[in-house]
Amino acid sequence: MNEIRVSRSELTRTVVAMDPAVTATETSDDTGIIVVARGPHIDIPGKECTIPFCPGHGYVLADYTCHELPVDACKRAVQAYDDFKADRIVAEKNAGGDYIRTVIHTVRAGVPFSVVTATVGKKTRAEPAAALSEQNRVHFLGVFPELEQQLTTWNPEMKGDSPDRLDALVWGLTYLNLVGDVGAGFLVAWQQETEDRPAQAPEELRALPRAASDAPAELRSGCKHRYQQWPTGIQCVLCGGWKIE
Repeated sequence: MNEIRVSRSELTRTVVAMDPAVTATETSDDTGIIVVARGPHIDIPGKECTIPFCPGHGYVLADYTCHELPVDACKRAVQAYDDFKADRIVAEKNAGGDYIRTVIHTVRAGVPFSVVTATVGKKTRAEPAAALSEQNRVHFLGVFPELEQQLTTWNPEMKGDSPDRLDALVWGLTYLNLVGDVGAGFLVAWQQETEDRPAQAPEELRALPRAASDAPAELRSGCKHRYQQWPTGIQCVLCGGWKIE
């Protein structure tokens, strides 16, 4: 196994991503809590990054997933935020993100918190994360057997337990803008900030589009295209090219 050497100073942004359980019983799903960061492009012998001019990679730092009441799960998320000096906590809106915001701020007032919104099903929204793994752009800085098992065995066509760790990882990678072009990621980040603090945001920032691209990349010949629907069009998450209809 090749050792990955990345210093904390090279990680440009770190988030604690949550996939909240919607109930709190013995048969409930776990609350997925994954610490993930955006960092530099690296090539590992035998697992080289397949993206030319790659803007960055994702790094899984820790797994704090638990089977606890919401308040206790939020305490663990805040502990992860402290342990890794994270930039913020993020959670999925449709699975209780707005409620979790309230609980997080009850545990620790003022902790930066954002929600991401799932507009598609589990299978579709997990595709970009799977593509990042195929491109060798996601690295585990540690051993996370439960997360690895979900990544390698979860079948979206079968009923069963929700992939809590996998979903949390997807929310983190999505918030870190590791899918899509750099310009789009910049604009999405600003849009999220203006939604969180609309009163403080200048009118120019509130008017920014959610995503944009000056020169959409073409689909790469030979790529086994895997498409993702974005507000600005349909993009291959493997080669980064845009589908022209």
